[in-house]
Amino acid sequence: MKKNILILLSVLSSFCWLTIGCSEQENEGPGYDGDEIRIATNILAVTRGGGVINPSHNGLEVGFVRLDEGKNYATGRKLTGSVSTTDILTFTPSPEYYPSNGSGVRLIGWYPNTGEFSGSSSSESATVKFDIDGSTDIMVTDLVSGSGSNPVRGITFNHVLSQVVVQAYYENSGTKEALGSISSVTIVDKSQECVLTLPDPNTDDKDADISFGVEKEDLLLELITPLDIGIGSSNPTTCGYVMFAPTPTQDISEELNMVVTTEKAGPLYAKISYKFEAGKKYEITLKFNALGATIGIEEWEDNGVYPSPVDAIDTDFHIEGYENKIIVVTLVDEVAVEKVVLLRLNSSGEGSIAIGNCVVKSIQAVDGLDFPKILIGRKKSETEKVEINLTVDAANHEVQWRPEAEDVTTVVISTVAEMQRLSINFAPTLYKLVEDLDLKNQEWVPIVTLPSGKTLDGGHHNIHNLKITSPSTTGFWGLFAMCDGSTIKDLHIASGEINVTGAGGSTSAFVGTFAGLMSGDSHIIGCSNRATVLSKSCAGICGSLDGGTIVACVNYANITSEGAGTGGICYYQQAGTIEACYNTGTITSTTSGTYYCAGITGRFSKGTITSCYNTGRIVKQGNSTNTAIGAINGSFSSGASPTINCFYSADSYTSAGTSNTSSKVFSADEGGWPSESLTNWGIGDGTTSGYYWKSLGGWNGGSPQYPELYWE
Repeated sequence: MKKNILILLSVLSSFCWLTIGCSEQENEGPGYDGDEIRIATNILAVTRGGGVINPSHNGLEVGFVRLDEGKNYATGRKLTGSVSTTDILTFTPSPEYYPSNGSGVRLIGWYPNTGEFSGSSSSESATVKFDIDGSTDIMVTDLVSGSGSNPVRGITFNHVLSQVVVQAYYENSGTKEALGSISSVTIVDKSQECVLTLPDPNTDDKDADISFGVEKEDLLLELITPLDIGIGSSNPTTCGYVMFAPTPTQDISEELNMVVTTEKAGPLYAKISYKFEAGKKYEITLKFNALGATIGIEEWEDNGVYPSPVDAIDTDFHIEGYENKIIVVTLVDEVAVEKVVLLRLNSSGEGSIAIGNCVVKSIQAVDGLDFPKILIGRKKSETEKVEINLTVDAANHEVQWRPEAEDVTTVVISTVAEMQRLSINFAPTLYKLVEDLDLKNQEWVPIVTLPSGKTLDGGHHNIHNLKITSPSTTGFWGLFAMCDGSTIKDLHIASGEINVTGAGGSTSAFVGTFAGLMSGDSHIIGCSNRATVLSKSCAGICGSLDGGTIVACVNYANITSEGAGTGGICYYQQAGTIEACYNTGTITSTTSGTYYCAGITGRFSKGTITSCYNTGRIVKQGNSTNTAIGAINGSFSSGASPTINCFYSADSYTSAGTSNTSSKVFSADEGGWPSESLTNWGIGDGTTSGYYWKSLGGWNGGSPQYPELYWE
């Protein structure tokens, strides 16, 4: 199925006002019967459900408030007016008359009469509320006055909304065949409440104040059927019209987002930025084709030529292997709505589009739609454009490694697809992440193993929205299932959720955000986690440490075990060293069975814990009495070494852990705060062993500033 970008242009012209009334000489109609209030009218264009009302209309029903002398909105009367086919405004179901004593009457009206009128108990103001439905006009008059001797001769209804008429055309017959007819056009977030606040009758103010509600929904364009979209710019087809609130601040443009579905494709998305004014009509033309383009809106020029559209191009593609190909680019916005753009790459595999606040989720060559999508996971930074570089095998549409310069042993990673390639090809030695990645909560399948001698260098980039979900009772789970004699360094999981509800047991299944199991001479260095974890045997960095080191790492997230236990950094430490790490997340165990729970290591069997600290709350839930809990370690076996130079906050837990008498509570007392004289608490940049901290902080009079690592 082909999907196409929309190119939007518009033209601007005056939007006629409905004018009711003119001079008595010009249009007196059948005249007045006594002192009955009858106002001569002249009907111009107005819209309501069903389309534009022509001069040969079948009547308009309008609302009015009548205020006799001495009356106000609390004591005045709500009236219903009717404009007849002879263009006379009268009031129904019975006539209204001017007072026989010659006193005056004040009137203010609105359209449609379905507006909800509410008079204020203070009598000085009243409101009329409408829900903008996209197909019905909203208008209001000024407050006018008249009497039997000087009757109201005319009244003007002023338009409150902006109107857009949508046209569309296909660039060629191939595009028309690929897309089919238009099924729907939606204007995003433009259905609002409109409130008319009527003027205070005790002042000289005659104008109503107009405001719009903040709660917004989508408006559906009322399509004109049958709808056969033309081919070529000289043959656009009018699709329908829609009305919405004008731009709130006329010196600042607003974004108008449109979603189009067609018979064979969609949703297709487009965005324009413009200042929409009340009482004006805009023509927007949708151009469907297979070429990437920018989006713009300008006034219609006198010679009828569309100006060049302008919008900020913010994303560049360079895909080796996709030269002269058309690719389908899938974008995802903040609320997970997908948008599709087609982009033709040039002979160098290059092309550009605008993505705004979206994430580039994936790409797919039009001639490779039967192959899996290539996941990208990139979004724009505050200051820089997005540059997406890839090398793809044009035959099988698989992403290939991109060497850094001429060094084939070092490759760069800037897309999710390249990250996934770690599961099938380990030819290089060093893998360098050079951009932040956003997984947009797509299910991540753990990379089975990062083998011995391989290094993933995150370059202190972030992975957002990591999601791992499984009911499995066995296996290892995380970004990697296992690290076996390998290294992960300087990588940060900025957000996400891991929910492996079946994984449990002391040796059969472990969950950690970076690795389920570390074995051999493995290392995780300078990493952090903010993804929540829910499982049975789990931790914030590594599920089980069976060899190697975890150095200068932090867990900020909440980690919860429904089974064997949990830890902020590691659940089960069977060997190795945890050094210069800390936890601030809440660590919770919720079972009635045996479990281990702590801020650094839940189950401490062998190895060393040194120069770590914990400020996260350690929470015991359930009614188990067979537990091992502590601020630093849970259990402590004979093969483990005593903890060295560790600290914890008094409100994290009541004790450091089983057999842990060396760890100190943070305090102002002597020895209650780490100092550079202690092993592995040195100030440095992490390049020298033992010098991992940027700052050691201080007690600060009871408002502690806790130590920070070199990379923070």
